Amino acid sequence: MDRDIAFIEFATERGKEPPSHVHEGEDEVFYVLSGELTFICGENAIDAGPNDFVFLPANVPHAYTVKTDGLVHLLVVTITREQDGRRVGKEIEETGERVTRDTVLRYVDELRSR
Repeated sequence: MDRDIAFIEFATERGKEPPSHVHEGEDEVFYVLSGELTFICGENAIDAGPNDFVFLPANVPHAYTVKTDGLVHLLVVTITREQDGRRVGKEIEETGERVTRDTVLRYVDELRSR
């Protein structure tokens, strides 16, 4: 099975969190550079801070809540399987634009509008 891997660094803040959602065929790994968050993965809550990794497997509802005032900086690695209809990380990389906070926030807005 072919896979694509994308690396995205971004900053976010309270009020900009995505709603609970599912990536079919796409695992995500979050590495917290700064700030604190609580990730929800299925029925589990995971508190994370600087230097913590959080793995969110494909096909499991997930979200996060920012617990820190100000910006939270994250490195996100997405691992996508070829059969996935929407390959978020790869699609962002293929636009040719530098991945910015606005790029990621546009994606979060798309999730909210579904």
